[in-house]
Amino acid sequence: MPRLDHLLPNVIDVFESYPYKVNISLKDGLLIYGNSKFLEGTHPEVASQLIGNYNILTDPQLENWGLKEHVELAFKGQFVKTTMIKFPSKTLPDLLYRKESAFLMIYQDITSFPLLTAAGEWTHVVTLFEPCIQQAQRSELLLAKHYIENNWQQTITIAEVAKAANLSASRLNALFRKELGFTVHAYQLEVRMKHLCALLLNPDISISSAFEHCGLSYNSHYTTQFKAYSGLNPTQYRQRNNAR
Repeated sequence: MPRLDHLLPNVIDVFESYPYKVNISLKDGLLIYGNSKFLEGTHPEVASQLIGNYNILTDPQLENWGLKEHVELAFKGQFVKTTMIKFPSKTLPDLLYRKESAFLMIYQDITSFPLLTAAGEWTHVVTLFEPCIQQAQRSELLLAKHYIENNWQQTITIAEVAKAANLSASRLNALFRKELGFTVHAYQLEVRMKHLCALLLNPDISISSAFEHCGLSYNSHYTTQFKAYSGLNPTQYRQRNNAR
């Protein structure tokens, strides 16, 4: 099994005390560590074959889970956070013995970042899995948000979102207002603005094209909405962030 002695002192102790699942992979994708929460409930024989054998970069399920882009960026040394991913929970360590029907699926926020050695060299990727426990009691809300986030480029109606959440449109809007403080439409716009911010960081994409890619018209209405969201107009946002 790959050794972890060369990592920063006490780093494993920190991850062992973390209340959620954590794993560490080499730059080539090979899994070399999972904390006790990650391996919880896993047969020792399965765990022993998982650590040092499973490679996230070759997992064919990445695209199905909506994690392909996340993993690609993470293993280029970037800090990446993906929210509201429907992902295996208790059976996660049994990936080598995958049985799709046996998976317990929950929504999780997944964060990956490069880990440096004491010498300052990047050799590992750390991934943290945090359940969306603050909203877990409202499964309808999670389903609606998940549908919006998976169809953010499309023109979708509240009726379509409500159907995905098994609610009426009026009930869904009321639920959004009560739990989140805004409407379904406002949440759709927020998701698009988040993606627009990311696209504006690419100088090879024109501002108008970035808006169009996000399903928004490049006009005074949406530029005003963008400024309300980010605090800057699109040109200022691009200039300030690309100057860093």
